[in-house]
This record gives sequence, structure tokens and C-alpha cells, in this order.
Amino acid sequence: MRHILPRAPWRFDEGPAENTTGNLIFDTVHSFLQHWPNTQYHHGHNIVPGVIPTSTLLYHGTSRNMVPSEPDWAATDPEHSINFARGKDGGGRHLTLATTRPLKVLYFDESSAAKVAEGTMDMHDIMA
Repeated sequence: MRHILPRAPWRFDEGPAENTTGNLIFDTVHSFLQHWPNTQYHHGHNIVPGVIPTSTLLYHGTSRNMVPSEPDWAATDPEHSINFARGKDGGGRHLTLATTRPLKVLYFDESSAAKVAEGTMDMHDIMA
């Protein structure tokens, strides 16, 4: 027989305890695929499988004045990718790509897959 302890009544007039973290999962889900929230809180902790439908627009920025010849990263919004399209002497490319079939992807939340020289690549370290 299972013993169930009585629950304390909910208190909507009181805030959560100082070290409560349960609300962060809702913030994480709300912030998926958004650049600014993931920049503000950049230490990611989720890997989410997904499918990008056919005809979805994706964006890629590169400082090289050439189209990539091998698989590379793509962004879901042009505001993020255009930051990487600034090359020396006005060079660089900003590409708009369209999917021709459904793509299976792994989404790394926050900036855990950030393209930076140090830090915030936590998920890359785990996957490597």
C-alpha cells in the first residue's frame, strides 16, 4: 500500500524560494531558437532533436568571399548569421538557404554551440 503525504496548500501570494530553479525549464523552452535570450543566459544544458520542414529558410554568414564547399552551420534567423558575414575589405557572404527535404537536426540550446574561441562550447565538449 502506498502512503501519500498531505500536500501543503499552494500560496500564490508568496514568491518562490531563493534557490528554486524549476522555472528555468520554462524559460529554456520559451527561448529555443531565439538569439538574444540565448546570449543573455549562454550556458546551455539541453540537446533537442528536431526536424526542419521542407522549404524552411536558413541563413549562413561567412567572412570568406566564397560559398562553403562542405557542410557548415546555419542559423534560423538572419540577424544572427549576418554578424559572421563581415569580411576584410568588404568581403564576405550572407547566404539564404532553403531546405529541399526535411532535415533531422540536433538543436543545442543557449549558446552552448557558440562559434567562439573560448567558453560556452559546453555541448561540443560533451559530444566530442
